[in-house]
Amino acid sequence: MRMRTVGSTPATPGGVARRRLPAPAWLLLALTLVTAIPAHAERWICPDCPSEVVERARGAELVCPGCGTHYTVTEMAPPVAYINVSTRDTEISWFPLADSCRIYRPDGVEGLDDQGAIWVPWTAVEWYIPRMRLLRMINGRELATDYAKDLTYCPSPPKFAYEVTDSLTFPGKPATVFKQQGEYSLAELFIIAFTPEARDSARVRFVKEVEAGKHPRLPRTEPHVMRLPTVAAPPSVAKADLKAEAVVEVRVHESRGIIGAHMVKSTGVAALDSDAMRLAQTVSFSTAGELGVMVPSWVEVHVHYEGTGGRVEVTPARHGFWRR
Repeated sequence: MRMRTVGSTPATPGGVARRRLPAPAWLLLALTLVTAIPAHAERWICPDCPSEVVERARGAELVCPGCGTHYTVTEMAPPVAYINVSTRDTEISWFPLADSCRIYRPDGVEGLDDQGAIWVPWTAVEWYIPRMRLLRMINGRELATDYAKDLTYCPSPPKFAYEVTDSLTFPGKPATVFKQQGEYSLAELFIIAFTPEARDSARVRFVKEVEAGKHPRLPRTEPHVMRLPTVAAPPSVAKADLKAEAVVEVRVHESRGIIGAHMVKSTGVAALDSDAMRLAQTVSFSTAGELGVMVPSWVEVHVHYEGTGGRVEVTPARHGFWRR
């Protein structure tokens, strides 16, 4: 069937007449061209059947051919995340808006398998440790990820407001609770999980990875001693042959100095123990670090009494970062 034109048929500059299609035909042609160009598809994992790989264009609905489920962007982002920030557990509202990050999106995180990039919906994530480049899915499968702090991949990671609770604990004084609020980028969070149980499981894995020395890029740093006090035995017990040691375990906050202390080895002399506790609380420390993030820690302060004087030494406490 031949389509007739309506109106005049203008000539080209060369004098040859060009037939003009009517407006509806132009519209039909434009729609045909648009729909003929396929949107760029990415490899995604289905939240309901994580073994299924789905081709999905960014921002489009995820439709799984295996189980037939449909997911929008918002349906792939849980409302709450159970995280670990600077070795402390807390909860945050979860919807990571990232304007300048290739590996984080509101609906998922980019993992790496033997075929390259594969996207995992947040609802299919059991836990994620960004700075260790480890992601575990709800079906137990683990994927590597890109390094979250690399500016090539993620120059501006999403940020989250958080609140954690600490306490001041010193002998002879009532414990005082204090809260601190702050903002961390998603790349700096130690653990991201979507159930408290998954977070606890990830913590065990986190500690094992660090203790095994598998992540030397950002090593653990103990708090550095900035200043040690001078030791002088109390006059009531000072004598030439005095030799005693007290050990005080001290909690060093990442930004507030010493926030806790308790005696773990007594000299057996009350006056010396009291003096050792006082001295331990006057040691000045820099901040400890775990994978490049400031963290609180426990250390042991050894106060040695020798004659009328003595000395102070500081050693790391066992599991001084993750002990609560």
